[in-house]
Amino acid sequence: MEMVACHAAAKRAFDFCFELLARPMAYGSHELGKMATQAELVANSFRDEMQARMVFVIPGRHASLYDVNAPFGEAVEDAFPSASIDIQEAGNCIALGRWTAAVMHLMRALEVGLAAMAEHFSVGPAENWNKVLNQLEAALRASDRATVGAEGEQWAAEAGTHFRFIKNAWRNHAMHARERYDEERAVAIYSNAKSFMQHLAVKMVEDGGVPPEDRSNVR
Repeated sequence: MEMVACHAAAKRAFDFCFELLARPMAYGSHELGKMATQAELVANSFRDEMQARMVFVIPGRHASLYDVNAPFGEAVEDAFPSASIDIQEAGNCIALGRWTAAVMHLMRALEVGLAAMAEHFSVGPAENWNKVLNQLEAALRASDRATVGAEGEQWAAEAGTHFRFIKNAWRNHAMHARERYDEERAVAIYSNAKSFMQHLAVKMVEDGGVPPEDRSNVR
């Protein structure tokens, strides 16, 4: 935090006291009074500068989310770069207690992941996201060992667990656009969105790109 006036007052006080104390003399109430005056000037300058500023205190439980690069991990950052800003802003909003704004950013980020998922499963565009979500859920359920192999079946099963929460959150957000969210719900959506996007990044990237062969151990 740049505080020019306070810094200047502190430097003057330091120089004054250093020069005074360097003199070979006895220090009485007069000299001590001068040093006290300098300290008071620094305190007053600090108070004046602070009154011209607004300071936010971030709770410790969410401080780690503020102004973080790639808060969902590098794999998500690489797979879904267009969601990066909204993911970061969602973390900032959680840290600052802006719960509804956090959910708005998360919905925007999830749209990128869901679009990649739709392309991965060859789910065509529909007149609304609700139909797309239903088709995606059906595609996950149809991903059995016979069609996608054991690994693909496990991935689809885990994706389905995350997807059901995301689907409900998305529908609730779409149906109640003016709804306000509290901390508990916003943090739950953030956590599930993070897990969901990380899981998607194992198999897919946005815009039909080719994902790395194995991101399964990246979190």
